[in-house]
Amino acid sequence: MTQLPNPRLSRRTMLQGLLGAGALLGSGPLLAACASGSTGTSTTAANGAKLDTVVAQLGWKKLSQFGGHFAAIKMGYFTDNGIDAQFLAGGPNIDPVAVVANKQADIGDDNGSGILLSRSKGIPVTAFATIYQQTPNALMSLKSNPVTSLQEMVGKKVGVPNTEKVLIEAMLKKAGVDPGSVSIVPVGTDPSILTSGQVDGYIGYGTQQGVSLEQSGVPVNVVYFSELGDPDYGNAQFALADTIADKGDVLSR
Repeated sequence: MTQLPNPRLSRRTMLQGLLGAGALLGSGPLLAACASGSTGTSTTAANGAKLDTVVAQLGWKKLSQFGGHFAAIKMGYFTDNGIDAQFLAGGPNIDPVAVVANKQADIGDDNGSGILLSRSKGIPVTAFATIYQQTPNALMSLKSNPVTSLQEMVGKKVGVPNTEKVLIEAMLKKAGVDPGSVSIVPVGTDPSILTSGQVDGYIGYGTQQGVSLEQSGVPVNVVYFSELGDPDYGNAQFALADTIADKGDVLSR
């Protein structure tokens, strides 16, 4: 892991996972080189200290996967580092890349593959850190009807969120599987479509839908994308290139 250069970071800053756990795309040297930047936006803490405001667009709703962020606010970890952290809820109709590109937020989070796809479209976003070293995205299936590999998806119905369709098709092609041989069904975040038998496989977060299925007494196979040949980052933190250039110290904190 690349150490972000910030003498004010304390050992108790549990948000290493938010803005420091695992540098992505050479983030450490990049942020170090621009550590003199400032946000241009500030607030004042209860003790009178000046706080730099950072607005973050979440990749999804304010659920438990982002619990660390809100625990850090409650415990004062952000203010300890001079940050007024503001998190915007995401959802099915909110594109974090578009929000950041339109400068409605300073940073956003997305899977590494999503950020690469945005770059391929000419959107100047750059990932600088990641929450998960490996994406929680997984292929889930009932143990009574297992689908545990890309090859086993052939001839099956697989529920895939629209945001993951391009990635799944690329993964299938890389594995030598014709995407046309898989019946891809658009789905949301409710895995009941799997338990009801409407699909044979379901793409979602193994740490969320997979756990919820197990807790409800449904035996499931959970195969993470890293096991399917996609060593992707999960919830990678990104910003516009000029934001990183101007606000490197703030993003480090």
